[in-house]
Amino acid sequence: MALLLGLFAGTVIGPRLQMKRDLRDREIRQKEHLRQLGACLTLERWSLDREKDGGVVVRAAVQAGREGRLTLDAHADEGSDEVLVPDVQKAPLLPAQVRAGEQVTLERHLRRIRPGEPDSVSLRFSCRPPGPKGIFGVVEYATGVAREGSDGFGNVVRPLPPPG
Repeated sequence: MALLLGLFAGTVIGPRLQMKRDLRDREIRQKEHLRQLGACLTLERWSLDREKDGGVVVRAAVQAGREGRLTLDAHADEGSDEVLVPDVQKAPLLPAQVRAGEQVTLERHLRRIRPGEPDSVSLRFSCRPPGPKGIFGVVEYATGVAREGSDGFGNVVRPLPPPG
């Protein structure tokens, strides 16, 4: 009987405790990743400026939290339909080199793909370290987000403040 209990403890309880420790360690690493990625930048202000072609230019003033490269991507939706999308032919997605504490204004041209006024906007900032090592990912500011958190893919999602 003692032998069966020993086998049970060794094959069921031991691995289960190890799985719990691994899960706790993974959660701690994920929180640290999100904390470091979120420190990449802070959105100071943003605006949508209409252009003659029906599109808009998104301007976002950000404060860099670390050295690296930042890019801005954006889109605007009406309900579940995209209204404004990035115009990759007019303005390809190019990174801006930044230093920690530096304020920079990023721009992105959006073209109109259907009529309507957007009721939600999403500004996605790609944060890359200066070299091949370091934390990289996306910090997204979006309408409809109540508080800062994760998007489930290792990126940070934050509420989009009003334009201004």
